[in-house]
Amino acid sequence: MKATSILTALGVTLLTGCVPQVIADMDTAEFEPVEPSTVRVFRHQDEVPEDAVAIGRMEMRSRDPQTIKAALIETARNGGNGLLLANHLTANGHWGGSILHIEQSVADTLTTGMTAKKAWASISKQMKATGQASYLYRENNIVRLNIGPSLLTSSTTIYTSAVNKNDYSSKIGWEAAVDYFHLWNSGMGIGINYLHNLTYFDEGLIMHHDYLGPCFAFFTGEKVRFNYLLGCGIFHYSEGGQLAGPSSTRFGMLSRLGVEFMTDENTAIGLQWGGLICEMEKPKGFQLDKNEMYGIKRTSLQISITYYF
Repeated sequence: MKATSILTALGVTLLTGCVPQVIADMDTAEFEPVEPSTVRVFRHQDEVPEDAVAIGRMEMRSRDPQTIKAALIETARNGGNGLLLANHLTANGHWGGSILHIEQSVADTLTTGMTAKKAWASISKQMKATGQASYLYRENNIVRLNIGPSLLTSSTTIYTSAVNKNDYSSKIGWEAAVDYFHLWNSGMGIGINYLHNLTYFDEGLIMHHDYLGPCFAFFTGEKVRFNYLLGCGIFHYSEGGQLAGPSSTRFGMLSRLGVEFMTDENTAIGLQWGGLICEMEKPKGFQLDKNEMYGIKRTSLQISITYYF
């Protein structure tokens, strides 16, 4: 029963995240698309030009910055260069608005309303000040590059001959990773992660770890943003160098927790702390203590560069 409830809740969350942010209901398709940055936003108390023509209606799930941006893009795509935000909910329980067409000569001289950029900044500032939202998302697609040191925390034994061996309780290596995420308005999302790790040992052995798999992710924050991911994928182990040995492919689990600082609207730099675990096939006759696992355990701390688009 407990597992069923969790799966049901997860399914509802995922489906809710896929609901469109905005819906445009157009009366005409005679106008060519325009650049979203040229769309002017009017609040209900703003003065709208007398010759502005309503060419459609807009429904918005909320008035957070991400939804407003989606509404601006949809308005521009349908040939509108003005968006009038209504001060009431529609019959569907959504925020309403009107898509406007304004003659360009008039639009160029307007002093009422707000430019798309100013509207974005104003709404973000208002929501942050009033505590109406704990996260403000600029974009839904994210690419991130990570690189930094790693620490192999599982004990490793290297045989230099049939009778001689060296034991390592830990060993420092290097790791590079590439991530892609697609987020929904809730901050939850899905992604895919690839990483490659190299760990060098004194005996000339080079341990290679490759991981590729999907993940669930969560992002929150505005100027300072936090993120968490949990994934399960294919883990490939191989050995190189002077003591090259066999390779093995298994399933592994990846987790990562990070913080990043937005340097501009689309770019961030940060730190990511993560861990990877993979159970390997135990050799015959190998004895383990209670609660021990034969496999790979590794943690890493990486510098990240993130791009939002």
